[in-house]
Order: sequence, then C-alpha cells, then structure tokens
Amino acid sequence: MKKLLIILITIPLIFNSCKKEDDSPNSGSNNTSGSIIGTWKLIDNTNTYTTGYIDPVFLTEVETNTETNSGIDPDRDEYWRYTDDGIFSIFNYSNDTLNNYYHMEYEKNGNEIEITDYGDIILTQTITLLSSSNFNWGGEYEYTWEINDTSFFERSTYNNEYIKSQLPSITTEPLNKKKPVNGYNSFLKRRKK
Repeated sequence: MKKLLIILITIPLIFNSCKKEDDSPNSGSNNTSGSIIGTWKLIDNTNTYTTGYIDPVFLTEVETNTETNSGIDPDRDEYWRYTDDGIFSIFNYSNDTLNNYYHMEYEKNGNEIEITDYGDIILTQTITLLSSSNFNWGGEYEYTWEINDTSFFERSTYNNEYIKSQLPSITTEPLNKKKPVNGYNSFLKRRKK
C-alpha cells in the first residue's frame, strides 16, 4: 500500500512562477488558476506513511509505525496525464523503458481533483499550485480494515511537485504491447511487496 501511495503522493515543493501574479486581494501566494489538462512529470515528493489501530476501550488511534520518505529515484520517471475527457493516466519509466501505466478517471472541482477507479474514489488531490508550467498538490489516503474486534488503519499523506512535460517518444511501442492494468489493484499489489 505504501508504494501505491508513493505513486499517488509524489511531489511537494512549490515553484515560484515567472508569470505575473494577479493583484486582486484573493490571489494569495499560491496560484491555482492554470489548466490541469496535459502531461506532468514528477520532480519531487514527500510521503508520510502511518499504520496503527483503534484502541477498542478508549476508541483512540494508536500509531504503531510512522515513516517519511522524500525525493525521487533518479533511475525512475513518472508522468501524470489529465485529458479534457476526464481520463487520468500514470506512466512509469525505468532507465528510459516504459514499465507500467494506469488509466483511471478524474473530476476537478475548484482546487480539488478526485481520482476514481471503477467508480470508487481512490485519491483526492488538493491543488496548492497550478500554473502553465508547475503543478503541486497534497492529499491523504487511508485504508481501514477489521480483525476480530479491532480496527486497523494505514494512512499516507502526500505532497507532490510536477512540471509540464511531454511523454517520452518511446511510449507508443510498449503501450501497444502491454495490457492496461487496473490502477487501484496494481497499487495495492505494490504495497504488499
């Protein structure tokens, strides 16, 4: 699950835009008025992963493990693409070879993007910066389950940073040879490794 979340969590540094900011009183320091449509390359991320359970007597969360990871693998490239017809895709490359890709759906409402897979919301992204060249977002993903009378949880919080990009030209051939993978199930399988 952690690796699934890492994919969805990658990138939290906020870049300063060279574009002149709006001088209106509500403009604030974060510009989120750009278009999400296009391809974005992950350039940085921070992920905090926490596991625990709910105390059955006091009904409070008890954290059993917390770890934070930052940065990206220099041998791995990840691209996120949003199309104008509501399709969201992730493309993962290692050493200039397409390893896997996922297609899901998304809906953007204001500064939030909901990523869905087979109708289930798997991630809500809160946009912190969206310009013509930069896209940053934060979010949280939680998975819960029960064993006997105890509830357990896994929670990941993400801060991801992207720059506008194009998919590498090597995308076309491998995509025609590989069968698409359900993104949600693939993320869960990666987490269990």
